[in-house]
Amino acid sequence: MPARKFYASTLEGALKAVKDAFGSDAVIVSTRELAADEWRPQSVGPRAVEVVASSDPLPSARKPAPDTDIAPPAAPAAAPADADMGGLRGELDRIHAALRQLMLAGHGLANPYALPPHGVRLFRHLAAQGLDRHFLLSALEGLCEQAEPENAADPGWFEVAVRIDLGRCVAAAPFTQSAGELDQALAVAGPSGSGKSLSLAKIASVFRLELGVPVRIALLCPPGEPRPDAPRLAGRLLGAPVDILARAEDVPKYIDSKTGNEKVLLDIGMPGGWMGPGGGTEYDAAFAAGKRLETHLVLPAGAKLGDMLACARWGAQRSAAALGFTKMDETSTAGEVYETLRQSRMPVSFFADGKRVPEDIRAARTRDLMDRLLSDWLECE
Repeated sequence: MPARKFYASTLEGALKAVKDAFGSDAVIVSTRELAADEWRPQSVGPRAVEVVASSDPLPSARKPAPDTDIAPPAAPAAAPADADMGGLRGELDRIHAALRQLMLAGHGLANPYALPPHGVRLFRHLAAQGLDRHFLLSALEGLCEQAEPENAADPGWFEVAVRIDLGRCVAAAPFTQSAGELDQALAVAGPSGSGKSLSLAKIASVFRLELGVPVRIALLCPPGEPRPDAPRLAGRLLGAPVDILARAEDVPKYIDSKTGNEKVLLDIGMPGGWMGPGGGTEYDAAFAAGKRLETHLVLPAGAKLGDMLACARWGAQRSAAALGFTKMDETSTAGEVYETLRQSRMPVSFFADGKRVPEDIRAARTRDLMDRLLSDWLECE
């Protein structure tokens, strides 16, 4: 029987589950404590132990014969009968299966072909999207082990279960939910070329035209820095004031003086060298407003996962509230977006996929991301 995974809050609980399933002759392949961001069944708490076990005993190695005097050469052995060859093949197959399970367990991997056929297809599809393979296999195998056999064999049930299970690993905090909080400013920050200024113009238009909230736009532009056109154009079209702030130190005072009657929207760039050790600190004074400033970090969906996680860490160190993803129409996959949200543990506030204002921005829902990930998975070969 292929090895199975058992989960519990303690090692003793997991070993008891192994014994209940396989009896006292079970073979323990591996044990490990799960990291906080790894999948585990909902019934297991934040601390979890994973035990991989099998009911098939590993073939025991033959003990060498004790040292004796050299015996005379034995006569050539007769060719084994067909029945003996069949038994030998079976023994070799069992050895091969046991070695494969040990190899996979030693590398922290699992065998995707232990999944039902539609599970393998879904694994291939989501792995091609960019999801972490180890996390994905743990989640899919866990669903199969926890589900009733007839449910696990149903592709429709399997998709719904995966949608729910993967969806609970990310969170959404739509930008529109703070529209009425006029005593709190909303800022967008992001690296050059991320689309943050256009996103700010879209957010301003949604607040003013769709939600009826008065807005005021402010741009943090130190001397010598270019001033983005999109927010200023949006301000003219919406009849909203547009202010220019020359120093990061001016931002908290500006928020204190302007919030209350209008929703203040701030455009804050990420300074050069922000990815370097200790870099990106010259704008830190802008984030000193604390809870009166809700910062949304803007990332292009087609960026590399490592770069997006670095941006998320930079934003988390400055109490950024959420991530917003732009240029969703410029990438064919959404796995890096999902992994950025899952690994950073930050919620998503919006998705943007074009240049139209305000049509091409959507308040985020986890359902939209799961729709994008699971689109056409049944066609995956």
